[in-house]
Amino acid sequence: MIDLEEILDIGPQCRDIHVNLAHSAELEGFHIQGAGVSDLAGNYKVGRTNNECHTLVYSVEGEGVLYTQKGEFRVGKNRLITLPAGTPFLLQLQASSWTTTFFELLDCARWRDYITGCPLIEYNANTYSVYHTLNLICYEKNTERRSLAMHQLALYLEDLTATCGTEKVEHLRLEILFRDIEKRLHYSWNIKKMCDIVHYSAPHFHRLCVQHFGRSPLQHLICLRMERAQYLLANTNWSIEQIAGYVGYQDVFNFSKRFKKSLGLPPGKFRREMRAP
Repeated sequence: MIDLEEILDIGPQCRDIHVNLAHSAELEGFHIQGAGVSDLAGNYKVGRTNNECHTLVYSVEGEGVLYTQKGEFRVGKNRLITLPAGTPFLLQLQASSWTTTFFELLDCARWRDYITGCPLIEYNANTYSVYHTLNLICYEKNTERRSLAMHQLALYLEDLTATCGTEKVEHLRLEILFRDIEKRLHYSWNIKKMCDIVHYSAPHFHRLCVQHFGRSPLQHLICLRMERAQYLLANTNWSIEQIAGYVGYQDVFNFSKRFKKSLGLPPGKFRREMRAP
């Protein structure tokens, strides 16, 4: 077990910026002691032994390792670390880079009630959004736009109180999976490949998708593909064959059949009607 001690060892390749959230009407009542964004590379090791604040760390990209009295935990992307006040911990860069955001929250009733019972590490669908929002707050000079970003950050912090519990975590995991799928609709997805990513059995994965989306995993995949196809047919001059391949259908006949079943029109007729004056 590694010794936990007060340590601050940040190398020259790290970008570690503290964001001033003071005097923000949008964030009044959230009792934020400090916040920041970190783009880490090279040498990074930060340890606390008796922090008076609760610490939240959003892991956005890359990988780090968390050491606590409970052991060693690798932390990848789309994870939220929750460290109650007084918890000794050490955070260390594990891969070539690690992008994170952090909040230090006063030990008040609002956060104490939330922190109690929260997992040490859990999935979080807002890691990218929180990171980009804090960057915007840090660099935006326009007062109105900065205020809008503060309001958005307040909404993400409000969401935290709804993210505890197994059911919510499972739904967040589904959201993250299908967001990644939307970025690669051309990939030959199947149930096994999806289950391997979220580490669920096929029956449990099917049950969660029906509960969360109202449809099976493959039906939801088809829905995403058809939504993208509709957009491309209406807004690009790509051929139907090109669009079929882009959304994951190597056989244009199968694509056209599926599109007509979903939309009631074949792709060509859909495009003509969408572009009719």
